[in-house]
Amino acid sequence: MQHSQVEGALRSEPAVADGTAQVRASMESQRDSLWAGEMLDLARARTAIERSGPRNGFLIGCNGARLVPAYPEALKQLARSINK
Repeated sequence: MQHSQVEGALRSEPAVADGTAQVRASMESQRDSLWAGEMLDLARARTAIERSGPRNGFLIGCNGARLVPAYPEALKQLARSINK
């Protein structure tokens, strides 16, 4: 919805519902802004990963290594598959 459409929608609402319409528009704006921020952050991360190339020895979720005996080997296999 364009800015002028939002303003028109807010003006056409009765005065009692005006606060409700403003809250709705505010929440939709916040939702869209958060989504856009997540997409920008993801794009930035992908670019950084592409530029830096493989990181040998990089492990995902390595904090659980001491909880499950087979976990360290599973992480090594995962790292080998990612860092080809």
